[in-house]
Amino acid sequence: MVNEYSEKVVVCSIVFPTVACFVVAARFYCRHTLNNKLRSNDYLALAALVCAVALCINFLSAAIHAGLGDDMSKFTLEQYSEFNKYIYAGVICAYLSFGIVKLSVLEFYKSIFDVQKFRQVANVFLCVIGTWTVVNLFLAIFSAWPISNFWTLGASYAFNHPKWLFYSTILDTTFDLLILCLPFPMIWNMIGLDTQRKLQLTFIFMTGFFCVIAAGLRIYYGWRLSGTGQNTAGQVSNEEMPSIVYNNVIWCEMEACFSVIAACLPCIGSFLTRIVSGAVKLANSIVARSKSLAISKAFSSKGHSKGSVNSGSGSDDDIGKSLNRRSTTKEEPIDGAPARYYVMEEYK
Repeated sequence: MVNEYSEKVVVCSIVFPTVACFVVAARFYCRHTLNNKLRSNDYLALAALVCAVALCINFLSAAIHAGLGDDMSKFTLEQYSEFNKYIYAGVICAYLSFGIVKLSVLEFYKSIFDVQKFRQVANVFLCVIGTWTVVNLFLAIFSAWPISNFWTLGASYAFNHPKWLFYSTILDTTFDLLILCLPFPMIWNMIGLDTQRKLQLTFIFMTGFFCVIAAGLRIYYGWRLSGTGQNTAGQVSNEEMPSIVYNNVIWCEMEACFSVIAACLPCIGSFLTRIVSGAVKLANSIVARSKSLAISKAFSSKGHSKGSVNSGSGSDDDIGKSLNRRSTTKEEPIDGAPARYYVMEEYK
């Protein structure tokens, strides 16, 4: 049955992965146009995208076929089983995506910061995140035994599943914060990089904090479901449950997709710059031509000859050439950094 919540889930499950796919495609396009070899962080970003898309497709199907957003107290045994199968698959896809995208970001850090101590710290994080991802995946798969207990009404979990999701989300958010803050000391201690550029790079990396906000909201809604704390047990009524489940799903999808997007933004800086620059030039040209035509008509109405006023905006060919002109300017290597450090825009 289609309801208010399921309609929103359908929209988000289409929009979020579409944007993420575009950004990842732009990442690989930049690699190709710059003749750069694909690295492990690129393949990991692609793997994280696949998991995020699978997550969104899973919940899209749940919204259409399994009553996501409906009053669960009115579910039949068959509906309950079908709904929880989607939840089971969603948890696995989510934790795979969350873990893999962190590994991609850490590998990216290692490729641009050629400092031994930093790489050692990044390697420690890689080991911790890799282990955490494997453990989470194992717990997600075997949260009930036999596994069919997960979607069988009245059957029990192998452990307290809602509390595990709650505490796991807290740990996931903590890892996000630590990884996002990891490059800031490197950026601000770089010699030969002016303050404006440092601020720009800091802003690029801080886009990932939106994912932390999404994770924080998942913590809240997970807490509502977990019964953790003195006054939280049984606090979610049947009327509130559809809203709580819906918000968990939406923020989970958003975190998965936007984590992939944030991981790719530093790699497509030059691509985005060209798009924005071209759009600005085109807009300025259109505005200038419109003003020139208005002035020309005004003079013509007063008896001046046609064409006495030059539009001053150039021909359409000039506009096209301006938009398609590719900048060959590159940043000078930063003192103390490897030549492949491309100030978050390109590296080989």
